[in-house]
Parts: sequence; C-alpha cells; structure tokens
Amino acid sequence: MALGRVTWTLSVRNMGAQLPTIDSDYANTDLDLLSPVAFDVLDSELSVSCCQLHYAQLTDGTWSASYEANQLNSDALNDIGALLDAIGGLSGLAKSQLAACSKRNFNVGFHCWDSWGYNYLFPTALLKLVSNADFSMSITLYPMRETDGTPKIEL
Repeated sequence: MALGRVTWTLSVRNMGAQLPTIDSDYANTDLDLLSPVAFDVLDSELSVSCCQLHYAQLTDGTWSASYEANQLNSDALNDIGALLDAIGGLSGLAKSQLAACSKRNFNVGFHCWDSWGYNYLFPTALLKLVSNADFSMSITLYPMRETDGTPKIEL
C-alpha cells in the first residue's frame, strides 16, 4: 500500500516541482432522459424550473435531454431533491411523456483530483426516493489532471 501511495505522489510531479494536493469533490447531478418520441411539453415544463443543458433528436431518431437544478447545491441529495420537486410539479401530459422515456437517470458527477479512495455516501432515503420515482442513478468521474499531472483547469 505504501508503495502505491509513493508511486501516485511521483505521478503528480511536474517538471520536478511538487503540485498541490487537491481533494476530490461533488460536481453536480444531471437528469438525463431518452425517449423514442419527442417530449416537447415535458421539456418546456422542466425548462421553467430546471436548467436545460440540451434537448435534441439524435441521429437514430430518439430524443435526448439533460437538465440540472436551477440552483446547484453542494451535494447530490439536495440536487436530486430539487429535480424531483420539479418533476412533482409537472402537468399530467408532461408526466405521461416522462413515463414514456426509456431512460430516466440521475447522473451524479464528481471532480476526481488527488483523494485516495474518495467515498461519497448516498443516503438510504435518497436511494428510496430515486427508486420509488422509477429512476436510475449513474456516476460520472471527471478527471481533473492531465496525464503529466498538471490541472486541467486554472486553480
């Protein structure tokens, strides 16, 4: 184990200088939808209470959309809660378009920096809310360093 830790420390050196260690952290949660048919009413209503990232027809004819909470929070529980609140306020037609989606997924993103074994707890209450709403969850890891160890963004 110690050898692995030393190897990692060496891999984040750049041109002989030790780079700062930065903890991994929660980034955001997207609501990702995919449907065989357009869902204009659903998109219109979600766009009022959420930040639409995209809504488009794909080359295979399916429709795809992604949304974020309008007010991003510091954790998945609050962001997913805000998205579920928006879904709860949808009209009957929008809810039927949502039910027709073949993918209803909360995509939870993390900035991956230098943390060793970064752990993020999804509370049981959150998992129950997501499951009861018939949604799935996925995780996206955003590498924040180039292969030479330099940060991908300005610090």
